[in-house]
Amino acid sequence: MKNTWKKTLGATALLCLVLPLSASAAPSTFTEIYEHYDAMLKDLIADKVPDTKTHAAAIEEAAAKLHEDWSAEAAGVKAEAGDEVRALLPEVKEAAAVLRKATELQAVREAFFELSKPLVRYLGATEAGEGRPVVAYCPMARKSWLQEKGDITNPYYGASMLACGSVVSE
Repeated sequence: MKNTWKKTLGATALLCLVLPLSASAAPSTFTEIYEHYDAMLKDLIADKVPDTKTHAAAIEEAAAKLHEDWSAEAAGVKAEAGDEVRALLPEVKEAAAVLRKATELQAVREAFFELSKPLVRYLGATEAGEGRPVVAYCPMARKSWLQEKGDITNPYYGASMLACGSVVSE
């Protein structure tokens, strides 16, 4: 019994040492921002007004924090793209502030587009990888947005023209 206990304790101690080394790094600020952006996108494609106060405020806060405590690694970009992305952060913050105050569906859609503009540029500076969103474009609305790979989900027309658009950048 003593041997089994010692082996279990030893294995547990070893796991405690190894797990932090093998755990993936914290998600980048871009990933954090995109999660809130995507939640709003899903509501817009269902013709619902998203919880802009929560999601846009989180985006605004993340952009402000990253701008203040700048790190290309935290931003999820290569060092050489750092200046470009850091310069985008005030625009992301301002667009999120406008979005946070929007309450009507059409106003939310317009503000969502204004947030999409700098986020499309931010995405362009991130490294390609699994789960990275794509840039889609609707020629009728003349607007782009970020979305997961797969079927087009147009946030500007919602259910009435959900599939209007195409992926323009992966």
